[in-house]
Amino acid sequence: MTIKWDLINEAFGSYSAYVDQCKDTGYDQDGGWWDDATDWVFGEDFDYGTMDTSITNFYNCVAQKLIDVNVLKFYENMLLIVQFF
Repeated sequence: MTIKWDLINEAFGSYSAYVDQCKDTGYDQDGGWWDDATDWVFGEDFDYGTMDTSITNFYNCVAQKLIDVNVLKFYENMLLIVQFF
């Protein structure tokens, strides 16, 4: 199982640079690729914990970057309003 970073990159539009800055590729992608005879019977032993961690790290990183952008825009707009007084 892999994360389709290209699709996520497209979905972020003008903020797509954040995807490259925040993506975490340190997760199990193939379950060990037939590393044991039981894989033939029971299937791959994919480690979902690594996928959960990777997605959580990505979400937290991107969320913080988007918050930072909005806070910066808020203060820029406040400066414009204050200049009129």
